[in-house]
Amino acid sequence: MVAQNVPFFSFNAGEVDRRALARTDLEKMRLAAQVQSNLEPSVLGYATFRPGWVYEANTRGNAATRLLPFVFNVTDRAALEMTSGVMRVFLPGEGFIARTAVSSSVPNGAFSIGSGWIDEDEPGATSSISGGLLRLVGTGANFAVRTRAISTGSAGTEHALRIVVQRGVVTFRVGSTGGDDDLIAETTLSPGVHSLAFTPSGTYHLWLGSDTLYESSVDSVQVEGAGTLELTTPWSDLDALRYDQSGDVIFVASGGPQKRIERRSQRSWSIVDYAPTDGPFLVQNFSATTLTPGAITGTTTLTASRPFFEAGHVNALFRLQQIGQTATASLAGETQATGEVRVSGVGATRAIQVIITGTFDATVTLQRSIGEPGVWEDLFTYTGPIDLPYNDQLSNQIVFYRFVINAGDYVSGTAEATVSYANGIQSGICRVIAVTSATVASVEVLTPFGTTEATVNWSEGAWSDVQGWPTSVAFHDGRLFWGKDDTLFGSISDAFEGFDDDFEGDAAPIQRSIATGGVEGIHWLLSLQRLLAGTGAQEVSIRASAFDEPLTPTQFTARPASSRGSADLPGVKIDANGIFVQRNLSRVFELAYSVEASDYASTDLTRLHPTICEAGVQRLAVSRAPDTHVWLVLQDGTVAVLTYEPNDNVVAWTPVVAAASASGAAVVEDVCVLPNVDGDDVYFVVRRQTAAGTVRFIERRAYIAEARGGQISKTSDAHVVYSGSPTATITGLAHLNGETVVVWADGAPLSQSFVVSGGAITLPAPASNVVAGLAYTGDFISAKMAYGAQLGTAMTKPKRINAVSLIMADVAWRGVRIGRSLTALSGLSASLRGRVLAEGEVVPDYDFDGSPFNGGWDVDSRMCFQIRSPYCATFLGAVVDMETNERLVPQRERR
Repeated sequence: MVAQNVPFFSFNAGEVDRRALARTDLEKMRLAAQVQSNLEPSVLGYATFRPGWVYEANTRGNAATRLLPFVFNVTDRAALEMTSGVMRVFLPGEGFIARTAVSSSVPNGAFSIGSGWIDEDEPGATSSISGGLLRLVGTGANFAVRTRAISTGSAGTEHALRIVVQRGVVTFRVGSTGGDDDLIAETTLSPGVHSLAFTPSGTYHLWLGSDTLYESSVDSVQVEGAGTLELTTPWSDLDALRYDQSGDVIFVASGGPQKRIERRSQRSWSIVDYAPTDGPFLVQNFSATTLTPGAITGTTTLTASRPFFEAGHVNALFRLQQIGQTATASLAGETQATGEVRVSGVGATRAIQVIITGTFDATVTLQRSIGEPGVWEDLFTYTGPIDLPYNDQLSNQIVFYRFVINAGDYVSGTAEATVSYANGIQSGICRVIAVTSATVASVEVLTPFGTTEATVNWSEGAWSDVQGWPTSVAFHDGRLFWGKDDTLFGSISDAFEGFDDDFEGDAAPIQRSIATGGVEGIHWLLSLQRLLAGTGAQEVSIRASAFDEPLTPTQFTARPASSRGSADLPGVKIDANGIFVQRNLSRVFELAYSVEASDYASTDLTRLHPTICEAGVQRLAVSRAPDTHVWLVLQDGTVAVLTYEPNDNVVAWTPVVAAASASGAAVVEDVCVLPNVDGDDVYFVVRRQTAAGTVRFIERRAYIAEARGGQISKTSDAHVVYSGSPTATITGLAHLNGETVVVWADGAPLSQSFVVSGGAITLPAPASNVVAGLAYTGDFISAKMAYGAQLGTAMTKPKRINAVSLIMADVAWRGVRIGRSLTALSGLSASLRGRVLAEGEVVPDYDFDGSPFNGGWDVDSRMCFQIRSPYCATFLGAVVDMETNERLVPQRERR
């Protein structure tokens, strides 16, 4: 018979799988648990009865929701609530952005009639209202403009304008006087929906314009009505969303057209198209099909020589390379110029044609620049229409030509100026805006075509409903990378919508296959020390070279880092390491740099608890303060939490189970993390069954420091906090009508519970500081305790636990019970160091020598304890007084 005091120095080993309990050869098993639910381990070693979750709001219509983090800095943050087809913006500490009712409206803001908007078109530009749209066509330099003055009876109150741009690029501003932008600074609005807030002091003036040669159109401009801000989105499959952020813009991939979520101020938001104008493109056409543009610039048609266009080509880019060059523009102001044509060759092959038409009072100058555009010299001036050939006879020299109106040479009118050259190659780019037949598409010309002749030399854009859209996105090395199928598309450095493959040098765009074998799709991208990509077959490390210089078009090497195969879920990064979920959805891996391999390698983080995520992971997020935690929402509605600190060898798994209601268990559906000064804010979307039916709450995890006693202690879920004058009636609980709640009041837990009625509960006595919410429990069952044997392992030998000394801090002692199983528990002693404890007392330091423990003899004796809401406790360690009997005990003697 051997007696021993077995010390538990910490509770940060976490849970292990029951099938690993016999691995007593592992040091970690001595401190591990078979069950450690709702007891949150820390890197330092203690475990805390987890903080409760404060009720923040219901989701929109109680619908399924995904929360996207928006983080400008640690104090400027938002959670973007995505339900099917709608986005709302949640501001921590404020709630969802809501618009106030104002006595102001925009007459004819839907453009149903042609009146009310003042035409202030600059020379050469045109604006019109037709078909329910404001249509703006500029000259490339001058703006088509419409303005309107709006009166308001709500001066000094925040207003918001909802602007829907159908297509093109619209410049917008709002001022206290005509043409000013003191209320909303001049900004560019892309196609999409915008809600822009401002506070007028009286009448305000709207200004909408566009200088593009193709038509830009506005669907509506309206004053927002009262209520929560809602922006329409194209997303119904919320699981498909992948995103990354730069400054005030979140770039979103979803397997459909990419979008930008833009913030112009804390209360002004937009969802718009991500629409590059210069690529990327597929390889050049190799069939006999020709494409013919209907015009060189503007809004026109593209005609195919055989049936080719599909409805899915809308929004697709096309690039046509044609023999012949044309530079044309409507010149209606000083310093305005056409583009340039590039002339080379000898003799007659150098002839250009110069044409000027229109009515104008100006001097138009033909200029040239030798070698490259930039150093322009005047050649000829014209004050009226012309149509002339010109040959410079500068054989074998490269010369660029253009028309310009120099400073001081313009009075009025518009000169339609064109320089054309029959030789050379010009690339024109257009975007499809409609498909009218299998051979004809309507297009907007983004880069002028060289001629209106047919060409077989054309390239189709890499992204469309026909070709598919990116499914992943990440910033890396100053570029924006998109992943589609097995191909990565990297923007021009620091130009996140630039994909011009004529751009030269290391900053040029990147378009490369990662060559994973089969086309599994790129499920996630992570910017670590190298760019990592996760596919269904393997995880790929992408680098420039062994010296890890920035990626370039010529320095790009993709190598498999592991062949685990990734689930179609986003990965997350922790410093230089990545975390991803395997394709079976139940195993979690770390990608860390291996010096031996000189590359990233994977490690199974669930190797000692392979069943912790067996329900299947559906969401994951990372919080970094005060400790690093990976939060994995599982398909059964529970949460698996990984406490992660590789430098301290802490990889601890613990489950989190949300408090149930009287009608059934709670189901956690999503998690989102926003950084904060005092600790990261972790938000959960929780589906609950209540007396009102199925509801979904957004709940925020309280901080550890808020769950340690004190006047306010937050250890209940969906809770509300009251702080103010003493009162016995606690309101604000309408979301829990009909439910039973527990209460912490003025520094102590109340032993009785309360049923919410009419959104309120009544306490037995007035209180100034109250937390009321749903109760949950924290459970602990130790691993096998194979200690105290002299003749070998104590495994399978009869043992008895005589006493357990829990070492705790900040413990509301009445809520803690211990025993040999979770169904055989006893409360702690009511006295400590000779002093009788008050029922609701919180003890700062609890270090008691041996609480009685009726363990009985068993070959598998365990230490178990439990704590329940609204009590609190921090478990620092334990000492187990245990006996082991090494002689062979007949079965009948062990009964």
